[in-house]
Amino acid sequence: MSQEEKKLVAFTEEQQTAFTDALADDLNTADALTAIYEIVRLTNATLNEDSAKEAVQAVYERLTSLLDVLGIADHSNRDNLDEKIEALIAEREAARKAKDFAKADAIRDELAAQGIQLKDTRTGVTWSRE
Repeated sequence: MSQEEKKLVAFTEEQQTAFTDALADDLNTADALTAIYEIVRLTNATLNEDSAKEAVQAVYERLTSLLDVLGIADHSNRDNLDEKIEALIAEREAARKAKDFAKADAIRDELAAQGIQLKDTRTGVTWSRE
């Protein structure tokens, strides 16, 4: 991570403390939301497509955990994405059984580009996010 990204991650920790303190202060949701806003504001100014994966993941996890506390995180896209991934994996398995290895490799590459790592085992294919 770059120095700027390290500062961002440290800032998110500070804002998490501010968030927790605000909620402990008679459930001061206005200040809690301000802490979330500050994380988003600095993240938008700091991170881009060239940012370190560790920095992006750290900020994402912290922000998601804060949003979960307030019940405003939306995980519906993740569930929908999981179904699409499972469908692509099934299509890849069908291509492998048909000995269409070019298609199977193309699907694996497509999933890898989305940050999905496949692992072929004796019991079938497992996948995880990188």
